[in-house]
Amino acid sequence: MSRCRTRCRTNPSLVHYTKAGVLDYVANFRVIEPVMENAKVILLNATNAIVTYEIRYQVASRDGKGLDKVAPRHATTAWALRDGKWWYVYCEASAIGQDSPR
Repeated sequence: MSRCRTRCRTNPSLVHYTKAGVLDYVANFRVIEPVMENAKVILLNATNAIVTYEIRYQVASRDGKGLDKVAPRHATTAWALRDGKWWYVYCEASAIGQDSPR
């Protein structure tokens, strides 16, 4: 199961998302105008990698009535190669300039 940890200015507590929670979010919202910068890939071995990047984006509700600009974020993600496909297995993100436990 993928788990994503994120910390934001409006909710300073560390929040854990389950697979069901992420799927519910994806069903109801969409990311628009994403811009990724400073991406770095660190291959740990032939089947595991860490990817870090900065991302800026907006979030819109599926009905298009809500639009939120998300604070720029720094993300660290872990990937695993399984059965010939790369799988996203972990994410931690925080607003750029905000202290976070690392």
